[in-house]
Amino acid sequence: MRNTFQHVSVFYSSLFRAFTRRQTLAFVFLGNALLFPLAFLFYGAEQEVNPLVRGYPDALWWAFATVTTVGYGDITPVTNAGRLIGVVLMLGGATCFVGFTAVFVPTFMAEFTRDIIESEESSLDSIEKRLIRIEQELRRLNRR
Repeated sequence: MRNTFQHVSVFYSSLFRAFTRRQTLAFVFLGNALLFPLAFLFYGAEQEVNPLVRGYPDALWWAFATVTTVGYGDITPVTNAGRLIGVVLMLGGATCFVGFTAVFVPTFMAEFTRDIIESEESSLDSIEKRLIRIEQELRRLNRR
């Protein structure tokens, strides 16, 4: 049971360290730097024309659905400017997602593998010490 908890702990600490790396955070920042201003621009382009965009929260909802490529379809652009903003958001979102994945996954796997190896080395050291004690005790008993 201890081993399972140890592996879960190693998993989450590796996940945290990989997520807080500079390159990973750069993609998170870039994605958000794209999302919020483009949602604001979308709101500006669509607010007077599109009855589905009643406020910035609606534009933000549309931007999140678009950038994640979910595209629920409950809010769609009706102006050319809104469509252009959508294209930029789709391309930027896909780029950030691919970049984030390309940086995050190898970093996480390296951290996780390193932590597992260190954990196993620690266990092996403990086993080696126990074996040395057992061998010493066997030698002592053999001398009798």
